[in-house]
Amino acid sequence: MKRLLLALLSAALLVALGAVDARDRRVPIAAAVGGGGTVTFESAAEIIDSDQNNSVTITVPASLAAGNIWLITLTCDMDPGGSISTTLTGFTAIGTNIVGADNTYPVTQMWYKVAGGSESNATITPTGVDYDCVGYSVRISGTGTLSLDATGTPAAPAGSATTIDAPDITIAQNNSLAVLYAAVVGQPTMATFTAPSGSTLRDSRFGNNVYPSMGIATQAVSAGSFAPSTWGFSSTDNRTAQTVSFKSS
Repeated sequence: MKRLLLALLSAALLVALGAVDARDRRVPIAAAVGGGGTVTFESAAEIIDSDQNNSVTITVPASLAAGNIWLITLTCDMDPGGSISTTLTGFTAIGTNIVGADNTYPVTQMWYKVAGGSESNATITPTGVDYDCVGYSVRISGTGTLSLDATGTPAAPAGSATTIDAPDITIAQNNSLAVLYAAVVGQPTMATFTAPSGSTLRDSRFGNNVYPSMGIATQAVSAGSFAPSTWGFSSTDNRTAQTVSFKSS
């Protein structure tokens, strides 16, 4: 009886000191505060289409595996009134078209899906006069089940400038991955593209005889408000931007 009493007193003291918790400590701390598995950026293959035939082929990302996120971003330099169909078989559209200053150009759209065991190239159909289209076919991997975590309010400010604010988002879960995308009509000779502070620029495309230029960046984020800074370009023209995040559970 004396030994049992000592054991109970010792356990109570450990709880009071915070050495152990009255809850089951086998649950990882990250999970207890809303954290999930890891989410990892793998690749971003450039999409370049300048044939003006209202059809853009998106190739499957290299090494795409079942359970990975396949994210597509597309920006087209179009005459005012042009649009990009949000319908893409097997994919979920992330919002609607993001249209540049004064409802003119460029036009940006994003989609994603959780990849199955076998995937085929996708075809996107702009409507109207599409001069050039650029974007990324992105692969994201992770442990556990991947899904979309948060989506920002798209940015398409009036006027022309060499910067654009990256949209803010509210992250629902720890260990998420924010993906930041921006595009500017620009000029084929533009030479620099600067990602928001704290993020990692994964790729950027500067003209090369097509007018839209784009950049993609990522940043590991935790639950709460995520307010990235600004994108920068060495050209001034209409521009768009979006921020999304993905989580693993």
